Amino acid sequence: MDEEEVDGKPHTWVGAFVYSHEKDENVFTGALRFKGEDLVLSRKVASFVEVYGRRIPVREIPKVTVMFGTLKVNGKAVKVKMSHRCLSQERPRLR
Repeated sequence: MDEEEVDGKPHTWVGAFVYSHEKDENVFTGALRFKGEDLVLSRKVASFVEVYGRRIPVREIPKVTVMFGTLKVNGKAVKVKMSHRCLSQERPRLR
């Protein structure tokens, strides 16, 4: 994780990696920047899939199946709880 200041306030970049079995290496897929220095991963959100590009209606986002292998946090395996979320035809609601 890299840190930087934005408008005088600390922010932290968190990288995402995918392991390539073919090449036996971790491949950097992107990063997100969050406000703050000490980030805590909620038990409710351990992984997510982000769809980005030009803005399109939710109903036009193709259905995909995403499967995760052994999840690790700070190098340690974590117990996996199954979850399924399918967005409605309406736009997602912000909480």
